[in-house]
Amino acid sequence: MHIAFLLPAYAPGRTLEDYWDYGVCQINQAKALVARGHEVTVITRSAEEVEVTREGVRYCMVRDGRGPVLRSWQNSRPMFDALRRISPDVVHLHGVGYPLITLSLLRMLPRHVPVFVEYHGDARPRFPLSLLQTHVLRRVAGCLFPNGRSAEDWRIRHRLPPARVHRTIECAPDRMAGDRDAARRETGFQGNPVLLWNSRAVPRRNPDLVLAAYARHIGRTPGAGCHFYMMIPDHDPAVLQRIKAIMAANPQLDPYFTLILGRRPQTEMTPYYNSADYILSGSEDDPYGFGVVDAMSCGVIPVVPRSATFREITQEGRIGYLWDLAEPESLDAVLAALPTDRAKIAQLSDEVQRHFCRNLSMDAQGRALEDIYRTALTHDA
Repeated sequence: MHIAFLLPAYAPGRTLEDYWDYGVCQINQAKALVARGHEVTVITRSAEEVEVTREGVRYCMVRDGRGPVLRSWQNSRPMFDALRRISPDVVHLHGVGYPLITLSLLRMLPRHVPVFVEYHGDARPRFPLSLLQTHVLRRVAGCLFPNGRSAEDWRIRHRLPPARVHRTIECAPDRMAGDRDAARRETGFQGNPVLLWNSRAVPRRNPDLVLAAYARHIGRTPGAGCHFYMMIPDHDPAVLQRIKAIMAANPQLDPYFTLILGRRPQTEMTPYYNSADYILSGSEDDPYGFGVVDAMSCGVIPVVPRSATFREITQEGRIGYLWDLAEPESLDAVLAALPTDRAKIAQLSDEVQRHFCRNLSMDAQGRALEDIYRTALTHDA
């Protein structure tokens, strides 16, 4: 089948080459479907007009003269023009917060072409567009959500038919787990165990809360062999200042903590993941937990908050470790309990990799999307 992805949002000032990094989640979904024998065209708004095929996926970037953020009351005619030229079998709109675009798709496409919309942390539009949003969400073939809580919330609020509400994990690349010692020679990481943070330093990610817990852990276990590498691609200045204040107030951290600022392309992250034993997160409402899932592809063990997304990713903590954001001391207890025995860490890492391959890999997600699409096409037939 031919699937069209529609991406109404884009990042300002970024070029075509930048897209391969910041659009990685949708790219991986597209590649997963191509690997299963389907044709995929990604139509995205952009600051430049470009058509290119890469790794079997066709990308059609259109310029409509509007800003990077398309409002809920706006449309994009160039996106529709590009869609008309390809006549897809399925349309997958990334974002549920575009009621006018969704309505236009339902009106312009033949009835046998199902439209799916996927939630990406979208804000709900204000009245009266909220009424239109309910109307169009009840008419699409399906709505995709990252976890049961958000799915149930939107289902109840918009009175969506349960059979049209689906859950999907945002697609991380299938990285290759490599030799730990070789990876550490490349990255310079050292410690037993190595803890890794790879996320933005913004308020709702809570890096300062995580670092404060680690500082307390080091204070209680002098001479520990662990090391925490906090990789921050971008940051809120106030949050970074809090991180530096924790570092200054806890000189005992110096031998056990390294702060690494600056964005690295996703394609360069594999050796960093292969150097780590545990991946830490403090996200309150990350809809997909992409960075954690990405690390899990290399067998890195998750240490994450007990949010709806992470509970599903870890199967209620069966894989990895959960802690409560409302009780920061629960992270202290988890850090104290993390295995340091290399054989035990290797066992847990193997379990993470098997779980990733079965449930979170590109193949697993491509198969899940394919099943959702086929069900709608069979129903319409």
